[in-house]
Amino acid sequence: MEPQENRVTLEVLEALPLDLSAFPDHSVDWRVYQWIESAKEYAEADELKLAIKVLSSGMDQCQRHPFCLYQRGLYYARLAWYGKAADDFRECIFREPNFVDIWHSYGYAMARQGNHKMAIAAYTKLLDCKPETRGVHLLRAASYMLEDKITLALEDIEIAKLRRSPYLRRLVKLLLEEARQREEKKLNKKRPRKQDNPAINCEAIQ
Repeated sequence: MEPQENRVTLEVLEALPLDLSAFPDHSVDWRVYQWIESAKEYAEADELKLAIKVLSSGMDQCQRHPFCLYQRGLYYARLAWYGKAADDFRECIFREPNFVDIWHSYGYAMARQGNHKMAIAAYTKLLDCKPETRGVHLLRAASYMLEDKITLALEDIEIAKLRRSPYLRRLVKLLLEEARQREEKKLNKKRPRKQDNPAINCEAIQ
């Protein structure tokens, strides 16, 4: 059975879509679309490995276009190959720094690998650029929690609650429960342990 913290975090991550928005159309020419559309046909038939193969074979001809990298990263993520997904997202960021939505997918991939510091940095970058993006506060809260930054996690949870997204209600509740449990554990650790009765100790020595 998975630890509670992992179960909660996975539910948060899997409840939110990877692909939040389309890549900027103005930067995608017909040659790139050819490879993208060919790969999509396989992806829609749940042949993700073939979709990845198509994009990989066309990568040099597309001059490693950011959109091809982004799409292949999404397919890698759907196969739970998060290391490969993160590599593609990272290169996409380098090649197209103005595509800010990529930070969501990159953060997701890093979180699924357990690198919550990088995930937090990615989610923060996205929120700095597009504070209205829905769902990201909750994702960041999950990563904050696993980094034991409970106060920051609770702040993000409150923002997520204000958004009133119906499909997030259960996840907010789970995260709040997890946050309370972690706070209680911290308090219990800080409480001084009961000292042994000196008189009893003396008798034991004698």
